[in-house]
Amino acid sequence: MKDSKILIFGRKNIQATLLLSFSYMAILVLNACIENVDSNPFGECSKVGLKSNLKDFEVLYQPYENEKYSTEADKVIFKNFRFNLSLTIEQISQSYSTFNFPGNAYALSCVALFDVRNVSNIAIILAAPYEGIQTGTDVSYLFEVQNDIRLSEFRDFSKISSIISMTLQRAPTSNTQLKTKTIVFFKNGTQKIVESTSPTLLIN
Repeated sequence: MKDSKILIFGRKNIQATLLLSFSYMAILVLNACIENVDSNPFGECSKVGLKSNLKDFEVLYQPYENEKYSTEADKVIFKNFRFNLSLTIEQISQSYSTFNFPGNAYALSCVALFDVRNVSNIAIILAAPYEGIQTGTDVSYLFEVQNDIRLSEFRDFSKISSIISMTLQRAPTSNTQLKTKTIVFFKNGTQKIVESTSPTLLIN
């Protein structure tokens, strides 16, 4: 009789273990981020930004060649030139979509998006004349962030990546360098300023 009870108890334990195992596997499948991995290596896996604060930033110039960004010592064709802000971001909390569940899988193409809470706006000021525009002029309107949105209008920092890449919308009429002061305005009233000089921009 005891053996019979032990056998029934053992079967129940096995059944419970199997049920838990299958349930766990089902949760892993449901939590997997890989849905439609396309050919775009920078495809976004989630549309929800991680609550974050900006700690610091630097200005980097494209084109990016030989595993390095362009510097003021380089010469680049204007149509290949991009003005990038590389952001150092501190995460405040974790989004539900990136909950660190054991075994959670993410597509290799995913790019993290951040909901940066402490920035109000960003401006680019000329540190030297450019194409007839005087030193000290706010030229944020000349930089396109995305989808025809100029930096001067850009206020939504809720879904940004760690790189803000911009195109300059006024080409030089002669080979020249762009000297700027990039200012991040924080909501607490403070600012972070970075001075930089672009590569020499070639008209052709």
